[in-house]
Amino acid sequence: MRHEAVIFDLFGTLVSGFWEGHDDHLAEMAAELGVPREDFARAWGATCEKRLIGEIPTIAENLRLILEELGLHPDEERIETAVKMRENFVRARLTPRPEAGRILREIKANGLKLGLMSDCSPEVPPLWDELPISRYFDCAVFSSSVHMRKPDPRMYLLACKRLEVEPESCLYVGDGGHSELTGARKLGMLAILIQSSDEQAPEPFATEAGTWDGPRISSLERILGFIS
Repeated sequence: MRHEAVIFDLFGTLVSGFWEGHDDHLAEMAAELGVPREDFARAWGATCEKRLIGEIPTIAENLRLILEELGLHPDEERIETAVKMRENFVRARLTPRPEAGRILREIKANGLKLGLMSDCSPEVPPLWDELPISRYFDCAVFSSSVHMRKPDPRMYLLACKRLEVEPESCLYVGDGGHSELTGARKLGMLAILIQSSDEQAPEPFATEAGTWDGPRISSLERILGFIS
C-alpha cells in the first residue's frame, strides 16, 4: 500500500527534547509559590498523569490543587506568575529541528498528509499553534485534549480518522516515548524511531530507544527515504 500520511510525535522528534533544565524550572515555580522545592516536585510528579489526559484541565488548576493538598492558601497572583513561567519553559522547548520546515514541505509536496500526536499537558496545544511548522499539519491530536494517551490505540485511530486514511497507509515517527512505536506498529503503521546522532542520550521516557527492532533514523531528512 502506498503511504498516504506521516504522523509525527512532538517532543524529541519534531522539536528539541523536553527535560533539560526541568528540575530547575520546578524549583523556580516552587519558589514563586512559596512551597518547599521537594514538596512541590513530588506533588507535581504525582499529578502528571492527570495533566496528560486532561483530567486537570489547566496548569493554574493544577497549581491550586497542589497548594491545597499541601495545606496552603492559593495566591492567584503568584499562580498566574507561575503559569507564565511554565508557558515560557515549554515555549523554549518547542524549537523545531533546523530541517523540520523544509522536510515537512517536501513531504506535503509529495502528496502526503501530515498528522501530529503528542502526550502533553494542557499548556502545549495553544503554544503549538504559535509554531510556524504547525501550518503544515492536517491534524494534531493532543492527549490532554482527547483524554487518552499513547499507546492507546484509540488515539492513533483518531488521528487516522481526522486524516481520512487507514493506519496501514501511515508512517509513524517518534523517539520511542511510552511505547508509542509499538502502539503504532500494532495497528499496521510503519513505525520509525528517530534519535539524532548529536543527542547525548534519549529522553528519559523514551522507553523504546534502546530496544527498538524496527527502522531507525538519525535525522528528519531520512524520513524521505521511506516515502513511496
